[in-house]
Amino acid sequence: MPIIKCRDCGTIVGKDKKSGKYWCPNCREVKDGFVNKYKIAILGKNTGSSIGDNNFIKCIARYLKKEGHEIIEISIDNLYEVLQPYDIEECFRYKKKIPLKFIEYKYNPDFIYVEQTYNRYDISDIKCPVIYQHREYTHFPDIDTPDMLLCSYPFRLETFESGRPHEYSKIKYRDDLLVAVDQELFPPSNDKIIYGISFLGWAVDFWQFAVANGKIVKMIVEDQVGFMEECKDKGYIRFIQCGKGHDYYRDILSKCEAILIDDGYMNGFGRTLLEAMASKTLCIIRIHNKEQEDFYKKIGLTNEMCYFIDDVAQVGLLKEGWFSEYNIEERKKKIEKAYEWIIENHTYETRSRQLIEKFEEFKNGIEKKPYFMGYAKHRNLKVNDNGEAYIA
Repeated sequence: MPIIKCRDCGTIVGKDKKSGKYWCPNCREVKDGFVNKYKIAILGKNTGSSIGDNNFIKCIARYLKKEGHEIIEISIDNLYEVLQPYDIEECFRYKKKIPLKFIEYKYNPDFIYVEQTYNRYDISDIKCPVIYQHREYTHFPDIDTPDMLLCSYPFRLETFESGRPHEYSKIKYRDDLLVAVDQELFPPSNDKIIYGISFLGWAVDFWQFAVANGKIVKMIVEDQVGFMEECKDKGYIRFIQCGKGHDYYRDILSKCEAILIDDGYMNGFGRTLLEAMASKTLCIIRIHNKEQEDFYKKIGLTNEMCYFIDDVAQVGLLKEGWFSEYNIEERKKKIEKAYEWIIENHTYETRSRQLIEKFEEFKNGIEKKPYFMGYAKHRNLKVNDNGEAYIA
């Protein structure tokens, strides 16, 4: 359903059954409503016709369209076609900024929504707001001081905070727009033929993931790899390599009775967890620290929906008692509770509406800035009277 707003004050309203009009909580009376639609330009390395349907920004765009907003999807190919005066190859090679004024000039959008990319964009002289969706932990956001910074994964913001403190301190609106699940791509499944606890990996083995992520996160990954290796060696989990494409991954996930999730250090919260719960696959989640535990409490994820564990022995205890009559009923309750929670709170339909709400907050002058360096704690960084960060 579209977001309906009061025609007089712009507050989101609810339907009044008796009059057929809408009740405004701000005006405290029945009012006429309207649907506010926007023209949105979306740009990122993961836009374009060749990208799969489950890509974060493609899913957001799909549900924004369903809400009635006009979406202009701009791929890297568009940049090649439009920016003829610029040497694009040179921009990529030497990390020179690619100007994005052409987007506003050509399309006149209400705002530009940019996903993480591997090249840098120049947003100077752009009058409409620019929203940056920070997703990767392996590189910094590629826009200096966007109007809004949204983060897909709660623990990956450390990269931006610690690596680009000056840019971070100047952003007026910073909030989360967490990953989600597309319920159309991951419908609930009762065809559970892969029994016990599984771990789904994209690489051929655990250690390929550690190599691929480089030295920066090597220690973190080695802890996760070591944990999974020990669980596998003791026969507690089955490792399934899912790097054969998205359709294969979806099929395997829907057939698993339960999976082990370890999103801790780098994500804190990932799509596989949501996609498993939407598929009615039970999740066993490893907790790393109090920050992660607090985050789960904040978003409403409780032990009524999954099993929380923190060591290998606990995985073994679950494995040993897996087929007891008590656990069968307990698992069913957790699975149903998790499914209800996902559909209510963590779908792309919900995220598309949240994006619009956050944009409207910003447009109405609301600033949303947490305490500086709220995630990454660096004692040598301070903020001057102008709100700019510097190394003390």
